[in-house]
Amino acid sequence: MENHVEDRNLELESGSKNRYIVLLLVLSGILMAVVDGSVVSIAFPTITEYFNVSIAQSQMIMTSYLVTLTILLMIFGKVAEYVGKAKLFFPQCFAACSGVPAAV
Repeated sequence: MENHVEDRNLELESGSKNRYIVLLLVLSGILMAVVDGSVVSIAFPTITEYFNVSIAQSQMIMTSYLVTLTILLMIFGKVAEYVGKAKLFFPQCFAACSGVPAAV
């Protein structure tokens, strides 16, 4: 009976380490979404001036972008339930990280 208790304590200890890794990954994903929205908001006046469109047209484009992003998040959330979160999240992280050097 004591071995069972010790095994359970060991599982709890290893789970607590994984919990912080998962938290870090989720927070980095949220940070990417916030940075993405901030970049679009900062570039908004320049984009409006460059394409010589009205503010209303630019706002419609930005709203369409955010609605599309939200819909894709819901779709990929449902896909992650079937495929597995790790199989879906890690390739996206790799693509985002490898795209940064290509943009520079």
